[in-house]
Amino acid sequence: MTKFRIVEIIENSGNEDRKGYWIVEQKKWFGWREIGCNEGPKYRGIVHNSYEDAELYLLKTYTGHGECRVYGNVYVYKPYNYYMG
Repeated sequence: MTKFRIVEIIENSGNEDRKGYWIVEQKKWFGWREIGCNEGPKYRGIVHNSYEDAELYLLKTYTGHGECRVYGNVYVYKPYNYYMG
């Protein structure tokens, strides 16, 4: 079972011209970690312009043959077990 969540980051939150973007995080042993892209020695965060874009990216990339349950902004994915023994 793997847990993901979608979080909005708001820059300049005190200003009227504030801008927000969305990121996907995965639950790890010691907390939530942002999902990004490792390009050699560099790390690049993956940002989305809307909640719907982030959700679509999460479902297309990290869920496959299994069941995904949504609890608010937390997505719990459990892959199907095809063991026949």
